Amino acid sequence: MSHAIAVLGSASDVGKSLVAAGLGRLYRDAGLDVAPYKAQNMANQAGVTADGLEMPRAQILQARACGLEPHVDMGPVLMKPVTATGAQIVLLGKAVGAMEASTSATPPASGTWPSGPWTGSRPGTGSSSWRGPAPPWN
Repeated sequence: MSHAIAVLGSASDVGKSLVAAGLGRLYRDAGLDVAPYKAQNMANQAGVTADGLEMPRAQILQARACGLEPHVDMGPVLMKPVTATGAQIVLLGKAVGAMEASTSATPPASGTWPSGPWTGSRPGTGSSSWRGPAPPWN
């Protein structure tokens, strides 16, 4: 049986990521199999995995605390602010476009990649290229 723990906080920069890393190390040292996961992250602090893909530094730290090699599935969506209202979108380690906060997007049809406000396109072809958790619109 698997279990999940969520670390929640009332604001940004209150220590959630560091607490999650500490819990990961604590549970790993207790002999449990643990892995970090954060569905999306808004941050300029990105790092590069061994296979050359970009991911949030917080999940890299958490992976190392858990004794794991960082993998983009641990932080599949990274939004890197580039203006006061816009962000570069990094999906599974690769930049796929940019989006403005003022743009509203309607979820696309099942199994398709969002269009409209995105300035990039889905990497690979078809849903077989998706290696992470199911996108919320599927």
